Amino acid sequence: MFADRETSSRYYDFLATLQFEHIKTIKAMNPESRAFSFPLSTGYALADGAGTYITEISGWGLGDDPVSDEEINSTLARYEEVGFTPHIELSVHADKTLMPRLEDRGFRLEEWIVASGRPARKEDLTPTLPAGIVFRQPRDEECEEWARVLALGHFSKDEGEIDENTMDIGRAAFHCPWGVPFVAEIDGEMAGAAVVAIQHGIGYMMTASTLPKFRRRGVQSGLVLVRNAEAVRQGATELLHQSSINTSSNRNAMATGMEIRMVSAYMTLP
Repeated sequence: MFADRETSSRYYDFLATLQFEHIKTIKAMNPESRAFSFPLSTGYALADGAGTYITEISGWGLGDDPVSDEEINSTLARYEEVGFTPHIELSVHADKTLMPRLEDRGFRLEEWIVASGRPARKEDLTPTLPAGIVFRQPRDEECEEWARVLALGHFSKDEGEIDENTMDIGRAAFHCPWGVPFVAEIDGEMAGAAVVAIQHGIGYMMTASTLPKFRRRGVQSGLVLVRNAEAVRQGATELLHQSSINTSSNRNAMATGMEIRMVSAYMTLP
C-alpha cells in the first residue's frame, strides 16, 4: 500500500532520527568536518562532510503550508557556505509548488527513489544464503577496512585512495548506536559491507555496497537477508529499504518480499 502524506512524514521523521545521529557521530570524530544537520519546517537538511551520498534534503514540503522562498534560499545558502550541492528528495505528497521553485533555481529531476517495506516474518530468522560467501559481523579492529570497502563500492571502484571525510561516513555508520554492521567475504577477502539500523521496531537497511569485482555473485542479496535476520532477532516487526527504483539494490529488496511503499523524486543541480 502506498503511503499517504502523514505516513510519508513519519517515514522522514524516522530517517531524520538515524541521520542526525550519523552526523553527530561524524562531528564527534572530526570537529573540523563540514558535516551538519538541521530540521526544516518539515523534513531535514544534511551534509556528510564529504558532500557525497547523504548530503541531501529530505521530507521537505509535507506540511499544511507551502515552503517559503525564504526557507528555500536560506537552506541552499547553508550548503553554499560549506561548498556542497545537496540532492533533494521530494515525496509525491510534497507541496506542489516546491518542485517548480527548485527548478527555477536550477535543480533538475535525476531519478526516482523508492522506499520498500514489509512486515517481519519468522522465516527471516533462517535465511538461505548464497553459496561461497561468508556473511558475518566485523570485529572492531576491522572498522577501517570495512569503511574503505563501503566507500569504494559506492564509488564503483575496487581500489584507490579514499579521503578522510568520506572514510568518516563509513566509520560513523560502523559505530551507529542502533546499527549492526555486516561484512561479506569471498575467498577471505572483504567483498561487501552493510549496516542495518534497528529502532522503534523497524529494521532499516541503512547502507550497503559491493566491490565491483565481486558483483553479480549474491553479495548484496545475502547482505539484505542477514540484515533482515538480525533486525528480526532484535525485535523488529517491520523491515524497510530505500534505493533508486531501477537498480539491483531495489531488485534484491523486492526479492525478499518487500513492496514499494513510497516514491520520491530525486533532484540535483546538473
